[in-house]
Order: sequence, then C-alpha cells, then structure tokens
Amino acid sequence: MKARDSVKNYDSKIREYTNYSYRQSKNACRNFGPRPAGSEKEKELQEHLTNELRTCTNAVTAENFSFSKSTSVSENIATLVLLVLAVAVAVIGCLGIIDNNTITAVATAVFVFLGVINIFTGCLNKMFAKKYSSSNIHAVRKADEKAEKRLLLVANSDSLEKRKFNTSVFAVISAIGFVLTLVFVFLNSYMNFFQQTPSLKYASFALVIFIPFAVIPLFADSNEFSEGASKNLSGAFASIAVLKYLQDNEIKMPSLEICVLITSAHECDCAGAKAFAKKHTSYYSDIPTTCICIDSIAYDEKNLGIITTKNSDKSAEFIRNGAADAGIEIAESPLQGKYTPDSTIISTMGIDACAITSLPADYAKAPDTHEDMKVKTIESALKTIVSGAFLYEEK
Repeated sequence: MKARDSVKNYDSKIREYTNYSYRQSKNACRNFGPRPAGSEKEKELQEHLTNELRTCTNAVTAENFSFSKSTSVSENIATLVLLVLAVAVAVIGCLGIIDNNTITAVATAVFVFLGVINIFTGCLNKMFAKKYSSSNIHAVRKADEKAEKRLLLVANSDSLEKRKFNTSVFAVISAIGFVLTLVFVFLNSYMNFFQQTPSLKYASFALVIFIPFAVIPLFADSNEFSEGASKNLSGAFASIAVLKYLQDNEIKMPSLEICVLITSAHECDCAGAKAFAKKHTSYYSDIPTTCICIDSIAYDEKNLGIITTKNSDKSAEFIRNGAADAGIEIAESPLQGKYTPDSTIISTMGIDACAITSLPADYAKAPDTHEDMKVKTIESALKTIVSGAFLYEEK
C-alpha cells in the first residue's frame, strides 16, 4: 500500500500533521526559548517531547550521559600558549642565546606540531572544557506483527550557540604563524640564514604579530543561543508527527519497527549521538535498520536535500523513493564547514544512515526563530518520510 492510499484525503491529513510539527516547534520556542545542551530549558523541552512520544509509541526512555563543552577560551587558550612558546623559542634561537640549534629546532617543531594539530582537531581543548550532563530520548513503536526491519528517525533538542564572529579565520592565521615560525627556526639552524644575512637577525620579532590572532578568539563567546526552531525543533516534532499519523489513523506496520532518537549536545561534537552509538550498537544489529536524520527541515522551501555518509546507500534510496512517490524534488546537499549531522555518527554503528535537510549555504548566519520557519518545507519532508516508510514496509 502506498502512503497516499492509507487514508482518505491524504494531502489534508499530512497537512494536519505538518501543522502539528509547526505549532509545536513555534510553541516550544516561546515556552522554552534558547536551549544550551544540558540546561534547564532543554530538560523542560525533553520532558515535553517525552510526553508527546508516549502517546504514539510502546516505550520511551531517557538515557543520561556526560559530555565536555568547549568555549572559545578552552578552544583557543592552548593554541595561544603554544604559539607564544614557539615564537619565544624562535626569537631566542635566532638571537643566538642558545648555542645548540638542534635543541631549538626540535623544541619549536614540537610546539608547532601540537599547536597546528590543536587548531584543526581540538585535541588539547578537553583539558579546559567544562563537564556537563544531559539525556537522549529513545522511543520505540513496535511492529504490529513481527519486526523484520527497523526505521530509526533522529533529531536533536539543543540549540545552536551564537558567537560574536567566526573564529576560523583567526585559527588559519594562527596556523600560518606556526608554520612560518618553524620555517624561520630551521632556516637559521640548518642554513645559517642569519649569519649569511646579518641585517635580518631581528626579523624573527615579526613573528610576534601572529600572537594577537590567537588572542582575539578568546573573546568570541557571546553566551547567546538561537531559538533552534528549524535547527532542530522542526526535525524533532516531524519525527513525532510520523508516529502520530500512524497511531491516530490506526495504520498498521506489520513488519516495520519505528524508533525515534532525539539526541542532546549535538552542538558539542555530536556528544549525544556518540553516547547512543556506544550504548546501542548491539540492540540495533539484530535486524536490518535504516536511519534517517531529520535535520533542519524548515529553512528553505526550494531546497530539500540529502546529506550522505560512507554507509548511506539504503537510507538515501529510502529518501529518494519516498520523495519520488510524494512528488517532491530532492537533491544532494554537501556537508558545510564543521557541521556534522547525527547520521554520520549513527553510521559508525554499522547502520545505513543519511540526513534529510533544508540547510541554506550560510545556515550559521541565517536566523533561526519560529517566525522564520517554512511550513511548506516541513510538509515536503514529512511527505517524503511517510511515503518512504510505506515503501520500506512494503519492500
């Protein structure tokens, strides 16, 4: 059976659950506002989501986990210290204060290596990051007969942090400073650069100009968070809307188990999804599972796309087939910057996973309030998921 044949006036029914998703997202913005991961406001929202899920699933559980939350200070203090040390050693070596050039070069190389690695991976940030706790919400709607396949719908409950400016430019300049510092030291140590050109002996002082670029990002925090209307209340309530559509209209799925996962700390390196993957890998290995991350589906009416991972052939097929059946246009949506959907983490469990999204190219700067949500995009995504679920069950 196709989705459009499941009830009379199918389009009107889907619009009803689209309006549910929209109204719930709008009210959540008003009632709970911005929601940093682990905050009281996020916990209040999670309680509301749990109550909604209890009306349309067989079991709902809250699973606690802990995570580290970096601020701009914790992200950049190590970079600043290492850059200062690297420049200091470079100046000392170039002025001839230390006779052993090998020691100078090796010390600088170590500082440069740690600094550049930290800029692009944050490997030293955890020493300064604060510890928090939060919860994932996991709900299960059992198959009406025997579960032979499973659909996992994923969204998240925390909202995006808004900073005063983009720190990536300063990080790149700091990295350039690290590399030039290393070049200066090795030129002086192994090519007698400054002995051959005495007038450039004090050129190493110019490296100091890179230090401010590691200092400025320390003041990037604004302690402001978006409402998270599109990113990702729209996905959370659309996931619930799929289940409510089936429940309210008494539609059976004989062989399909549908699970909903609403993670927390998505903006903290997908900490919630990682905690879930660590705990549930064995549970999700019993029957074939497809994961669809419903991520930010209320941004752009003309741009609904798929974000794939290394393991996403079946899930991408789920989206494409559902979209085709629903008459929805859908395209490939590349990853943007440091953004990572939870589906990327879920795929590490061996689950075929992808994300459906409407993120614009400049989503980090786009407003994310309840007034900016696009109802039509929610409806298109909902139609795609519902149609995909019926085709998946039938298959």
